[in-house]
Amino acid sequence: MKKLWNWGVGIATVYAIFAGATLGFVVFAMQQPVDLVSPEYYAQAQAHQVRQLAAERALALGEAMRIEVDRAAQTMTVTWPAGARPESGEVRFYRPSDSRADKREPIRVNDDGRQIVSLAALAAGNWLVQCEWTSGQALYYLERHIVVP
Repeated sequence: MKKLWNWGVGIATVYAIFAGATLGFVVFAMQQPVDLVSPEYYAQAQAHQVRQLAAERALALGEAMRIEVDRAAQTMTVTWPAGARPESGEVRFYRPSDSRADKREPIRVNDDGRQIVSLAALAAGNWLVQCEWTSGQALYYLERHIVVP
C-alpha cells in the first residue's frame, strides 16, 4: 500500500485553501457599495478654505448660535443671533452610515430668530447637522452632531 499524503500534497492543499480564501474575499469586497462622503466630494474639497473661514465666523458667535434637540417632540431648534440672521442658506442632515438618507432643508427663520425642524422623518441614530448661511456679505458654517431618538 502506497502512502498518498506527503509534505508536497500538504503544501499544495494549504496554498489552494489560501488562494481560494483570497479570491473569495476579493469577490466579496468588490460587491460592497463604496460611497464617498458626498457626491460633490471633489468640489467640496476645493472649497475647503472658504468653509474654514465661514466656520471660524460661526464659532465667533459663541453661545448665541444654538442647536437644540427636543427628544419628546422630535424637533430640532436652531437659534441664530441677531447680528448674523440668515438671508439665505440651508440646513443639511448628513447620515454617516447611509448617504442615501441625507436630507436638506432651506433656512426659514421666524421672527424670534429661530427655525424649528421636525426630526420625525429621520431614522434614529447619529446625524451630523450642517448649517450654512449668508448674512450680509459674510458666509457662516456650523456643524453639530445630534442623536435622533
